[in-house]
Amino acid sequence: MSTELIVVKQLPVIEERLQSISKEIQEQTEKVLSLVVTEDTVKEIKKLRADLNKRFKELEDQRKAVKAKVMAPYEAFEDVYKKYVTDIFKPADAKLKARIDEVEQALLDRKKAEIAAYFEERATAHNIDFVSFDRLGIKITLSDSMKKLREQVDDALNKISGDLAVIATLEFPEEILVEYKENLDLTNTVLTVKTRRARLAEELKRKAETQPPAPAAESTPAVEPIAPVVNEPEPEPVPEPAATVESASAPTKSVITITIKVTSCDELMAITEICRARRLEYTIS
Repeated sequence: MSTELIVVKQLPVIEERLQSISKEIQEQTEKVLSLVVTEDTVKEIKKLRADLNKRFKELEDQRKAVKAKVMAPYEAFEDVYKKYVTDIFKPADAKLKARIDEVEQALLDRKKAEIAAYFEERATAHNIDFVSFDRLGIKITLSDSMKKLREQVDDALNKISGDLAVIATLEFPEEILVEYKENLDLTNTVLTVKTRRARLAEELKRKAETQPPAPAAESTPAVEPIAPVVNEPEPEPVPEPAATVESASAPTKSVITITIKVTSCDELMAITEICRARRLEYTIS
């Protein structure tokens, strides 16, 4: 099959006189730039500048016209080329790529399912139930062998098992384990927990320092012996010659002294209420 279907028989021939007019343009611009702009010359210089711009626009218009004439044959050729070549190759290539991708994706899914099943088996053996296969971050390609992928799974699970063993020996293992399950990074987990606990301790200390002091607890009063007096019915008074001499027949009051020690104000108040209710005499010291 011949590939020489495109032959350029003759290159465009452009006759140009740029070199011949370049000297003229150079002289004009230098003359204008040499002038001093003052209030007296500004109008004249503005006119010269307008003349230069007009000349430049004329040349630009000619350049664009030449470009259009040169490009027209190529653009016509490009349209024909797209119709008979590009529009046939491109759709065919896209269809082939889609079919290849479909088959390769099926192979990739099958490989991933097989290695995921291996992961579940090994995770159960390690007694690890909080990690999914996707969290291991193992990238699977068609070129990876199953042996290599199984080794990556084993390495990841062995690392997690080792981390769990270390966590069990640390202070606050439950708190560290909760954090570890979120990121599977032992170093950062321990640092996070320690930092959090340190901040919590600082906050509790700050709160305790800024709170108003609690009322001072009343010191436990020393209670003098409470001598409850049993009030017995008094006999009718009998006249006596002396007020200090009691009748031999009058009954004598029996006095019982009891010492009660208390350790709080509540206990003291309770005992006081009992004494008042029973009309017992008491002394607090």
